[in-house]
Amino acid sequence: MLRKKTIIMNKTVTVILIILLSILTIAVTGMFILLIKGNINFNWSFNFGGYSNKLIDSKEIETIKDINIDCDIADVFVEESSDNTIKIELYSEDSDNYYIKEEDNTINVKLYPKKKGFQLFGKIEKIIIKIPKDYNKNLKVNFTTGDLKIESFPNMRLDFKGSTGDIKADKLKHISGEISSGDITIGSVDVFSAATDTGDLKIDSINKRVYAKTSTGDVKIGEVTVEEDSTIKTSTGDVKIDSLKGAFIESHTYTGDIKVNNNDRKLDNTITINTSTGDITVNQ
Repeated sequence: MLRKKTIIMNKTVTVILIILLSILTIAVTGMFILLIKGNINFNWSFNFGGYSNKLIDSKEIETIKDINIDCDIADVFVEESSDNTIKIELYSEDSDNYYIKEEDNTINVKLYPKKKGFQLFGKIEKIIIKIPKDYNKNLKVNFTTGDLKIESFPNMRLDFKGSTGDIKADKLKHISGEISSGDITIGSVDVFSAATDTGDLKIDSINKRVYAKTSTGDVKIGEVTVEEDSTIKTSTGDVKIDSLKGAFIESHTYTGDIKVNNNDRKLDNTITINTSTGDITVNQ
């Protein structure tokens, strides 16, 4: 009897495995058919191969201008130059869709990979921008997947839009943008206006105004001095501000604790902090 039950169980497991493998085979076959027809594109890439060291284009520009960067899967590095010129370098193993162009008061940079598809050991494309320390123009970055790393440029205005990647900057004047998935980490900024769907926002200090929004993620700020009305929103995540000055704190949460000290209703400015699920902690 025991042997008979074992045989029946083995047959059942076998049938289930056959069904699952059939479903998987049909799904994979369907995706490849769509891929061949051009109805879908895969842009998966892993950086096991490290960064590309193949320089495909570079340019040195003496006139300080706005910079627009448009890239697909690449990391962007913005560093301090050793002189008063702008230097741009593009690195890729196979790209044939790129340029560095000066148009009126703007430098336009484009870098897209030639190959589309799953690249397990493909090398990551990169863009290196070197600009003077006192750069006081606008940097705009539009990307699909990649990280953006910026050194300290106290007079720079940054605008970004991306799908997946982290944003890191030491010190800037103004930051605005949005990203679907990734963390935003900033040292010091005067005006912060940015959002991420999934990721944390971490800022050491904000000196004028803040608009910060996350769907899933925490907002952590060291010091905030508010000179204009400001807003912080999270759906699922905590909000923590170590030191806030210059504004009355209006806070709301559906599920979470609120701990706010040194709140003065007589102040001219207001900072509104809302969470659906998360704690709010200010001046603790």
